[in-house]
Amino acid sequence: MARAVLAARLTLVDRWADEPAEAGPSSKRPAAAAAEDAEPGVERQKQRGQQQPQPYPQRVPLPQRRPPLLQLRVPLGSEDELPAALAAIKFAYTGHIEAGSIREVLQVRQQADYLQMKGCMEACVAAVQEKLAAAPGGMPAVDGQTSGGVTGATSIAAAAGAAAAGPAAAGPAAAGPVAAAGPAAAGAAAAGAAAAAGPAAEGPVAVGAAAAGAAAAGMSPGNDAGSTSAGSGAALKALAPVLELYSCAQLWPDAEQEPAFAALLAEAKPRLVARFGDALAVLNDGQLFDQMLALPAVGLWALLESDDFGTDSESSVVLVLAEWMAVNYSSTDADTRRRLCGRLRLGHCSRAYTSWVLPALALDHLLHPDTQAGWFPITPTQASCVAYFATASDEERQALLNDETGCPETWFSTQPRRQCVPPQGRNFNFSVSRKYLAERYDAFKLTGSPFPPAQQQHAEEQQPGGQQQQQQQVEVAQGEPPQQQKGDKEQEQQQRAREALVAAHWSRYLKDGKLTGRIVLLRPGAAYEGPGWPEDSEEEGDGPAGGA
Repeated sequence: MARAVLAARLTLVDRWADEPAEAGPSSKRPAAAAAEDAEPGVERQKQRGQQQPQPYPQRVPLPQRRPPLLQLRVPLGSEDELPAALAAIKFAYTGHIEAGSIREVLQVRQQADYLQMKGCMEACVAAVQEKLAAAPGGMPAVDGQTSGGVTGATSIAAAAGAAAAGPAAAGPAAAGPVAAAGPAAAGAAAAGAAAAAGPAAEGPVAVGAAAAGAAAAGMSPGNDAGSTSAGSGAALKALAPVLELYSCAQLWPDAEQEPAFAALLAEAKPRLVARFGDALAVLNDGQLFDQMLALPAVGLWALLESDDFGTDSESSVVLVLAEWMAVNYSSTDADTRRRLCGRLRLGHCSRAYTSWVLPALALDHLLHPDTQAGWFPITPTQASCVAYFATASDEERQALLNDETGCPETWFSTQPRRQCVPPQGRNFNFSVSRKYLAERYDAFKLTGSPFPPAQQQHAEEQQPGGQQQQQQQVEVAQGEPPQQQKGDKEQEQQQRAREALVAAHWSRYLKDGKLTGRIVLLRPGAAYEGPGWPEDSEEEGDGPAGGA
């Protein structure tokens, strides 16, 4: 065992002995290696000392992320509300209302109300007030002598209605010109005939005073048969600010909940009344007439309620309401019609209206309460009370007021509206086409009525003895009159001579194929004191052609 260990040691010694002698013992190798590397290490340190220190590269700053944009979600009823909503949100940043028209401003105010932006709502009301203040203060009042560019479609209806009604309908005004009754007398004859017809009358007996007036003359202010003024037939491209405000009443807030807006309406109401002036201006000016028809119910109520809305007689105000109702009936309900009619001062109507028109309207309402024919909520008893009140003494009126008639208090008001007709009268120009006059004249001379005759069925009458005889009633509606006997030719020639004389007399008033002239409206009971008629004058337009 000891020998084996010794042999192993010897072998190990022999292995180390085979290496070169200069290498030295193995324990000295690391030291020699370190000595050999000493010189290169010093050289590297020197080289490093000679080199410039390299600066560290600077870091490029990363772009900062912007915070996310604030998103405000506003639910809209339709795409049309988008501009108003954007304008309301823009106001929160700029403090200014950017809207061109009053409608746009009210739309912005509606969106601001939804977003609860009180400052924006107040700014919108202030913007509307500025637009109203910047507009001219209403239309100039019409003087008592002339009426600029006014047509006589309604005036002709007034004259024809008064003429057909006769002196009984005209009352004290019959002493003056026919037109003294004004538009109030338009259709009195038609309404009286309707009242006499009774329940058997087919259809609306009198849709209103408007229908009565149109029936009397065969035309209305909006009818082109009788020529209208230059601006009446054209569409209104730009509304006055006060009209624009009332045209978008659906955008109004509740005035009771918004005191600022209630003050705005109180300021706008006198401007609206000044815009229309009086009932005669509305009925005889095509542009004002169209604007009146376009008013909402709240706008017409403002006119009827105002003491500054003038008229010649309350009958003309009834006619204004009837014309409006003929167009806007479908947009009203029973309560709205009751409120509008309740603002009339029926006690100041003319005799023609209290005696004929109001009873006819009451009959229509009794027979057709839920149709347009019965638009006026008045009973026959109430119509009788109004007629009695119009001619009663002060004591009798007070006794009538103490009774429970069911009539609105305004019907029995003792304060009339502002009189718009001066003492010397008020003139309105008119023009009617010759073609229209010829058509009306042909219908009248063949049937005795301005309306086409009703076709009558064959009538069979039973004769005594069982015999039957068939009779046929023939009424000529068109063409030439029936052939007359030879003995009547002389009478026919005389009639044609008279017609030629009348045509020659009126030829001076024909201009461009139209009959033109003036209608003089007088106060009730007044007589015409103007210049005489130019019977012998050859100049056109010397006198009022339509005043008699």
